[in-house]
Amino acid sequence: MLKFIVLGTSQFTLSCIDGVIDEGHEVSKVISMPSECLPENSVDVRDFCLSRNIDYFETEDINKDECVAMLKSIAPDCILSTWPKIISKSVLEVPKRLTIGTHPSSLPMNQGRHPLHWMIVLGLSNTLLSFFAMDEGIDTGNILYHVPFSISNRSITHADSDMCSAGYQGTRDLHQLFESNSIYKGVKQTK
Repeated sequence: MLKFIVLGTSQFTLSCIDGVIDEGHEVSKVISMPSECLPENSVDVRDFCLSRNIDYFETEDINKDECVAMLKSIAPDCILSTWPKIISKSVLEVPKRLTIGTHPSSLPMNQGRHPLHWMIVLGLSNTLLSFFAMDEGIDTGNILYHVPFSISNRSITHADSDMCSAGYQGTRDLHQLFESNSIYKGVKQTK
């Protein structure tokens, strides 16, 4: 069983937490943001954690020294991040194994903010949800796993819902991959 800390604010975050738990791993703590700092697509992460008896914490800046110290005290195997802001090297280096990021495109395609919106504008019908090993770049780390999902002729709400389903399944599949290969670090992104 792996010990996880999950960082995030959205329904997608909750889908990934369910995937971790349903795969039999421990979520030691979930970290979100205070209500006044939340992005528009946020959900009530606190109530979700209370309903599942998961330790919950809020911060507007995950990179603060006291947050890094708290993360280190938990000694997680992995951090799973859907955090909407840049994460410092000091946070990325906390877990024993790696910090896992997610991005709803086939990285390196559409790196950066609002990829689903751009794919809808571009008329793309399908994409891949990328799970990657986070590094100091923006969406640049090694690809760990891809999960396909549809965005064709859909609203952002429907695309987001399909992305959440892909996040749940991908989180489960990724953990099975880790169990079969304990030193797996992914493959370098190629353009």
